[in-house]
This record gives sequence, C-alpha cells and structure tokens, in this order.
Amino acid sequence: MMIIAGAVLLLLGGLLLGGGLLMRSASGPVIAAEAPEETFSKISWAFDEPALPLAERAVFTLSGSPESFLINGISIAGVNNSDETLTGLEAALSPDVKRPELRLEVAVVPQDPKTGTNDALSVPPGASFRLNFLFPPEATGSADGLSVEDFFESYGGLLLTLRYAADGTEKSVIQYLEPEMLKTQLDEVSAQAGES
Repeated sequence: MMIIAGAVLLLLGGLLLGGGLLMRSASGPVIAAEAPEETFSKISWAFDEPALPLAERAVFTLSGSPESFLINGISIAGVNNSDETLTGLEAALSPDVKRPELRLEVAVVPQDPKTGTNDALSVPPGASFRLNFLFPPEATGSADGLSVEDFFESYGGLLLTLRYAADGTEKSVIQYLEPEMLKTQLDEVSAQAGES
C-alpha cells in the first residue's frame, strides 16, 4: 500500500512539474524589467551645494546678531539648469508638525540689466530665483523672529513642493529639507560668528 501511495505522489509531482514547464514555455521568453530612466531635474538647489558660501545656500533669513539670532523667514535659492523657460511657478512648504502649509513667493534675479526687472513667474534658462516666506508678526509673538528651538518645535522638517510648466507640460519638484540639514546650517552661522 505504501508503495502504491508513493508511486501516485511521484506521478502527481511529475505532472505538476511538467505542467509548470509547459506553461512557462508557452508564455514566451522572460524579459528582465528595465530600470526606469533617471529623470533630469530642471532645478538645482543651492542648499544641496556645500561648496557655495553659506550666504548663498542658507535656507533661513535671520535677524539679530550671529551670536544670538532669530529666524524671521525662509529663502530658498534655486537655478533653472535647463534650456527651457519655466513658467507659472508656485511653491509651498509643508511642515512636519501639523500646521498649514507656507506659501512661498517667487523672486527671480533680474535678467534685464537696463530695467532690472523680470516676470516673477517666469524663470529663463540659467536664471537664479528665490522662494521666500516671512513669518508674520502673529507667528513670532511680535518679536523679530522665532528662536531656533521654537522653530523646530513648531515646524520640524519642511517638505518643499514647486510646481511649474516647461515646454507646455506641467511638472513638479518635491524636496524634503531634513531638520538635521537645517540645524547644520544654523550651527554654521554660530560657528562663523565665533570665528569673527
């Protein structure tokens, strides 16, 4: 009886294995999935460039002395590193802490040397721009800004979302500004104050 049961199991196993091989050969050759192409970012951020001077890559605007400063706003520098004009820029920061998002104003470095003006929502190829937000007096308790501790307690890290159009297509860039990176920048401010 054991011999018959073993033979039946062996036969069933062979049928399963043969059926699997038959199905695999009928489905055609297996092609490895290609990795998606790395997308080219049309924007580069100054805060990602450690070789730049702190004044150019700093994320915060500060008031007071470097030894005892307050954070009174955010100013993020970027560059259009594509060969297309970026239009209709809209930017916002979403804090880690549950708070309303912060709408940023776009300021383009003037391109016309005669007038010193430029369309604030249009960034030509190679042009620099800034995304700015000033904390309103009610957010700072009528002081000149927020202390570093108050800022990180109230906001934490920041998720930057930038929407724009390029070559007739709407696009967006999302970048997370980690609290550690923000704190490192503020530590650099204090360190430079100690050196002077």
